Amino acid sequence: MKYTYTIKRSKRKTISLTVKPDCTLEVRAPLTTSRQRIDEFVSANSIWIEKNIFKMQQLAKEKQSFILDYSSKVHFFGIRLPIEKTQIRKAKLEDNRILMPPDLDSDSIRQHLVALYKDTARQYISTRLLFFSQKLGINPSKLMITSAKTNWGSCTADRVHFSWHLIMAEKEVIDYVIIHELTHIIHHNHSPYFWAEVARHCPDYKILRARLKYYSDVLNKENW
Repeated sequence: MKYTYTIKRSKRKTISLTVKPDCTLEVRAPLTTSRQRIDEFVSANSIWIEKNIFKMQQLAKEKQSFILDYSSKVHFFGIRLPIEKTQIRKAKLEDNRILMPPDLDSDSIRQHLVALYKDTARQYISTRLLFFSQKLGINPSKLMITSAKTNWGSCTADRVHFSWHLIMAEKEVIDYVIIHELTHIIHHNHSPYFWAEVARHCPDYKILRARLKYYSDVLNKENW
């Protein structure tokens, strides 16, 4: 089968393939690689391409079927909590329930939930950030809450960024991500010294890091 694809060239040494969420194919190639060589590489990987296009198509269907209503349950601090309709003006977390204003459509419920997640992220992450900053003996200059779906956290110089989607995960997982990013202020790489420092404050980091994969899958399947 002949595939249509876009090419991104850079100072890399190898060719790689990516099937994007819209099911289009992207080839990343060295600057000097010929079009014929790229065509041959794409053709040789046709089984992989078909498999991943199918996977992306299935994910797209799952996202389309993800509709929030008053019978839905959503992840909050690692627990699937029910949404309940009540006479309030904005969503709030109470007694392992998410209370929601009445008479909302799916998009409006989603907007209220995202606002609740963001507010919770600002409050919870800022508190835990202060706690672990003191333990590590550092002082980040700025905390930002983002809407990133593929990056739970990041560190630029002494500024740290965390996705509000983290609030879906267990508190222990959130702590791990905070420790991970704060440690980057000390070690700007993933050297053995970096992981030793992470382990000093989070001995179970390997288990918690693996747990993040579950929530990455959740975000792939749910239309957040």
